Amino acid sequence: MNFYNFEPDRKTIFSPKFQIIILEDIIQEDFSLLIQDILSNETKIIESNVYENDWGTGLGKNSLTSRSSNYNLLEWESSRSLKLIIKEYHDILLEKLNQKQTNVFCQCWANVMRKGEKIKPHRHSHDEWTYLSGHICLKTKNTKTYYVHPYSRESFGSDNIENKITLFPSWMEHYTDRYKDDGERITIAFDLYSEEAFNNKIIDNMKSHWIKL
Repeated sequence: MNFYNFEPDRKTIFSPKFQIIILEDIIQEDFSLLIQDILSNETKIIESNVYENDWGTGLGKNSLTSRSSNYNLLEWESSRSLKLIIKEYHDILLEKLNQKQTNVFCQCWANVMRKGEKIKPHRHSHDEWTYLSGHICLKTKNTKTYYVHPYSRESFGSDNIENKITLFPSWMEHYTDRYKDDGERITIAFDLYSEEAFNNKIIDNMKSHWIKL
């Protein structure tokens, strides 16, 4: 397990103030059935839900990513273990930071990319209720995810290793390199909100879309 907790050594009251937290680990789990379900349901999910936007990823209207607000992967039978896995690593992260454990709510979706596609720099949240986001690599090859320093714009690249889980602050901008291989590149992505954030930020008609871990 890799745990990065970086805060700048501030010399003046006007120097940048921020905290970058990233947790990475390899999960011992067989995701083959979930991969199969994602691919078999991809077209149906895209065609049965109206396109709104692709959330800045650049994957466009025909991507599963652009329908992330229309389903929650945690409701699928083949993803039963995901709920426990995400909650476990959330709790590990809070323990490392000496923070009190809290109830969390999760939105979870799949990203399927094919040859020539990439995810553009984007962030999931940056308001006062911002909490955590993450992803799990299911089927990946020769790609990295990059996390962008909020001021210098330098990027930290992390290899997309199969079964790798990563948690990071939702405000942190991130992107991928271009996928150059044949077949699909498949990852799971998720957003987490504390119970207080869930009650105050998520609009009422979307609350049922989120699942309590």
